Amino acid sequence: MTNNSEATVQGVGISLLPCFIAAPYIEKGMLTPLLTDYSLPEHSIYAVYPNRHYLPHKTRMAIDFLFERLNPKSEYGQRYEINYYASR
Repeated sequence: MTNNSEATVQGVGISLLPCFIAAPYIEKGMLTPLLTDYSLPEHSIYAVYPNRHYLPHKTRMAIDFLFERLNPKSEYGQRYEINYYASR
């Protein structure tokens, strides 16, 4: 078992990948979802910074980018939700 998508695509074994990483490979037929009715516990990610008033713009942009990509309620997150794989 690995978390390396490149190794998995090359046939090294199976992996546990985030939906947003695995989805493009699945869409191209390079990976096949396994255990689609099994779900992992949810995890949280926190952005910790000293003071919002002095937050650099590039830091705010990075936080917004991660929120969009990792938020299951965003358009991007809903597209690559685990139910997406189960319905295929």
